[in-house]
Amino acid sequence: MEINVINNDVNQKLKDSLSELENIINIIESLGQTSRPSPYLSKYSIILASGTIESCFKIIIADFLLLHTTNESLSSFINNSIRETSKNPSYQNIHNVLKGIDKNLSRNFKDKVGALEHKEQILSALDSLVENRNSLAHGGSPTTTASQVKNYFEYAIKVLTVLEEVCT
Repeated sequence: MEINVINNDVNQKLKDSLSELENIINIIESLGQTSRPSPYLSKYSIILASGTIESCFKIIIADFLLLHTTNESLSSFINNSIRETSKNPSYQNIHNVLKGIDKNLSRNFKDKVGALEHKEQILSALDSLVENRNSLAHGGSPTTTASQVKNYFEYAIKVLTVLEEVCT
């Protein structure tokens, strides 16, 4: 998959995670889906993919804001309130962060995501990553496979691409 993100940190994180997801899938295939470690590897893939999307969306927004300020206190606030906080990478959370910054920014994001080909599938994939991560974090046992997670991840990258486009 070609990753069309300009931010070097985000681009590298996405490439590294995509490569790791592919490695996990290969390990599971070599061990067999029913092998004892396979469900653990699939669960790890959920955390990896969701965590990467979360980290990347916060980097894109924080870097965008930091480009527009030289104030040290404001820079510290941006890092502490966006980059260093935990926030599920749901479409609604990303939209709300943008809305808190600038309503036009959030509207532009919403319009561009709405215009994506396969929009419903993309948003569903992002929701699935978040739901699986939350299930796992709260003691559930998601049955999503690493291959499904990789597909969700690839769709979620499209949301990050739009986010970056809106934030440049």
